[in-house]
Amino acid sequence: MPEAFKNFFSPELIISMAGHLSLHNDSFDPDAFITAASYKLEKLELKQRSTQITDALAATLPRDYTKAAEILLSSLSPKSTNELSYTSINDRGIEGWGVMPLVDYVGLHGRDHFDLSMRLFKEMTMRSSSEFGIRYFLIAEPERCIATLQT
Repeated sequence: MPEAFKNFFSPELIISMAGHLSLHNDSFDPDAFITAASYKLEKLELKQRSTQITDALAATLPRDYTKAAEILLSSLSPKSTNELSYTSINDRGIEGWGVMPLVDYVGLHGRDHFDLSMRLFKEMTMRSSSEFGIRYFLIAEPERCIATLQT
């Protein structure tokens, strides 16, 4: 029987994400992130796990969105010409399933920083998908968002 998709959001992924995030932010508390993101993880389904990780990001990243955005951007894996990896756990940076909570963070917290958030979505899409996070922008500013996407 194949493993459930929800298990891509594993304690190992959360620990890996904490490591990448802490490399780019001296004040980041990886233990607080791991504790919040892992809370009763085994009882949660896929989207609930992603949402819990997003909430842990909101609790542990700087309140200043521009600073948080730079940390997220710096924590992403380098762009690859290879097929996307959905295993997400590596020493290169956050990619694959690990990007999903980051995308939601941008969608929820970045609406007052349209251009920066669009840049983040573009970069995150090169490592996974931004389909969930960008929906907040499509609802709030459909014309502006679609014009940006067309470019």
